[in-house]
Amino acid sequence: SSDLTPLDEWLSSLVPGALAGQLAATGNENSVFSALLAPWEAALVMLTYAVVPLVLGAAALVRRDP
Repeated sequence: SSDLTPLDEWLSSLVPGALAGQLAATGNENSVFSALLAPWEAALVMLTYAVVPLVLGAAALVRRDP
């Protein structure tokens, strides 16, 4: 049994270490990173991890180097 609240459990499913198993639909029930996301949702979160820094970097570049 886990001492995590539902919010903690959901947030822990969004960390990169948990996304790979969820993407492959092989979430380990004994792990603190339970499979709460569907594979397409896990892929969307992984894409967000890549896109957000790129967008922020591009915005900073445009702002500082007109």
